[in-house]
Amino acid sequence: MKLAHVSAVCSSLENAERFYKVILGLTEVKSGILEKTLVEQLFDISCECRIVLYANEEISIEVFIPEEFPAKSPSFMHHCLEVDGKEQFLARCRDAGLHVNLVPKGEKVLSFVTDFDGNLYEIIGE
Repeated sequence: MKLAHVSAVCSSLENAERFYKVILGLTEVKSGILEKTLVEQLFDISCECRIVLYANEEISIEVFIPEEFPAKSPSFMHHCLEVDGKEQFLARCRDAGLHVNLVPKGEKVLSFVTDFDGNLYEIIGE
């Protein structure tokens, strides 16, 4: 079995481009509009929605950009990204104004980054 893609929600195309293209270095593979009827059938949300697929050879992230950005509710949902040069990546995130949360856990430190729209990513790697 293989995970085909993960998804995220962004408030604007600009925020999506800044995080997924600039910070993560992914390429836009395709984009389009999901009609309101289809969004309702799939997700029980009543709005039209832009959708953009960003990817590289190892990961695909389907980003939904709805007409109205939903209010955030408490969640454990996050995605874990393994990056090369973890400290440099975290520095790049800080430089871009993203929230980086370092949490001690025993002898390790867990690293989480929140994108421009509140999507949470655990960051692992050397």
